[in-house]
Amino acid sequence: MICPNCGAREFVDEHCKYCGTRVSAVQTQAKKEPEVIVKVVERQAPPQIIEKIVYVEASPSEVLQPSPQNTNVKSLGVAYFLLFSLWWVGGHKIYLEKKTWLLYFLLTATGYLGIRSFDNFALSIMCFLVLGLMCFINLVTLPSQVREYNSR
Repeated sequence: MICPNCGAREFVDEHCKYCGTRVSAVQTQAKKEPEVIVKVVERQAPPQIIEKIVYVEASPSEVLQPSPQNTNVKSLGVAYFLLFSLWWVGGHKIYLEKKTWLLYFLLTATGYLGIRSFDNFALSIMCFLVLGLMCFINLVTLPSQVREYNSR
C-alpha cells in the first residue's frame, strides 16, 4: 500500500504513519504499483553467409582460351552415309581420321586394275570380296568407332 498523499509505505490501522491520511483497502488496490515483467528471451544469431572471393592471376590469353573439350564431334549419320556412298575409297574412315582408308583405296585400285587387264580376274574378285567383308564389319562396328573418336 502507498499513501496517496505523501507516498509513504508504512501504515498504522489504515492511517499513514507520517501524514495521518486514511487509506482504505479500495484505494490501495486501485493504486497498486504496476508490475514490471521482464522476459529474457535468448535469441540465436542468424546464420551468416560467408563469401569467399578467390583471385587467380592469369594472362588475358589464358582466360579467353576455350575449354579443352573435343569441339570436333563426328556424327554417326554422316559416317553411315559415307560408308554407303564412298565405301570403295573408305570415305567413312577418312571422316573418322583413320589411316586404314588407304587399305580400302588399294583394294579398290587392285580390283579395278585386275578387271581392266583381264589377266588377274581372280585377284580382282578376291579384292572386292575382302572389301565387301570389311564394309560389312564396319556396318556393325561404326557406332563404337564414332563413340571412340568423340571420346578422345
